[in-house]
Amino acid sequence: MIKLTQGGLPLYKFHNLNRFPELVHFVTTREGGISIDGDLSLNLGFHSSDSDVNVLENRRRLAEAVSIPLDRFTHQVQVHSSNIMVVDSCHRGMGSLNQESAIQHNDGMVTATEDICLMTKSADCVPILLYDPVERIAAALHAGWKGMVQNIAGKGVAKMVELGSNPTNILVGIGPSNGPCCYEVGTDVEEAVFAEFGTLKGLLVAGKGARLHLDQWEANRRQLIAAGVLPKNIEVAEICTQCNHHEFYSARMNASGRFVAGILMKAD
Repeated sequence: MIKLTQGGLPLYKFHNLNRFPELVHFVTTREGGISIDGDLSLNLGFHSSDSDVNVLENRRRLAEAVSIPLDRFTHQVQVHSSNIMVVDSCHRGMGSLNQESAIQHNDGMVTATEDICLMTKSADCVPILLYDPVERIAAALHAGWKGMVQNIAGKGVAKMVELGSNPTNILVGIGPSNGPCCYEVGTDVEEAVFAEFGTLKGLLVAGKGARLHLDQWEANRRQLIAAGVLPKNIEVAEICTQCNHHEFYSARMNASGRFVAGILMKAD
C-alpha cells in the first residue's frame, strides 16, 4: 500500500487501484479527528460510545481531505452477513449524516454509477475494494469471518459480473485487518472455515498459544481467485490492525472506533 498525507489526514491507497485517474479510493487511519478515549481520534462510525457531533466532524474532515462532498458518502449498517446490494443514484449519500438513513442489514455494495462513494467500516474485519476499469464497476465489501465463511468476496465478484464485469478485469485491494500473526480463533471458526473451504491448510495457522490463528487475507484471496479474479490483480495490504492498533482501530485491542475504506468513480 501507499501511505500519504492528503488534506492533513494520513491515508492509505492500493498500488493497483491508484493507477486509474478516474478512481478515488482510500483507507483511513485513526489519526486526525476529534474523538476521545476508545474512539481516538478519527472515528467514522456512529455508535453509542461516541457523539454524533464528533463523527460528523470527522466525516467532514475526511470529505474535505479527499475532495468528495459529504453527501456522496454512502454507508451501510454492517451485520456480518454476505448481503450485497447494487446501489445507484437513489442510494447516493445514504447514511452519510446518521445511522438511521444508512443501507440496513448489508455488508457489500456494488455500483456502476459514478459519483457515489461506497464506504465500508472496520476495526479488525477485512475491508475489500474492487474495481473493473473496463466496464467501470466498483464495489466495497465488509468481510468479517462470518461473512467470509459465507463467501462474501466471491459473491461480490458475482454481483459485479451480473452488471457486466469479466472477473479477469477486476482489480482488488484487501485492506488492513487482523492478521494471521494475531487473529486467534476458537473451534467454531475452525469448523466454519473447514465447511467453506474443505481444508484448514494455509488458513488456520499455529499461534503463540494453544489456539490457531485465522489468515483472513488468504481466505478472501482464495475466494476471489475461485470467482475468477486473477491472482496478479489482488493486492493484500498485509497490515495487521491488532499489531498496529495505534494507527488503526482494533476491537480486540479495546478500540471502539471505526476506520473506513472508500471507493468512488469520478463523473466525466
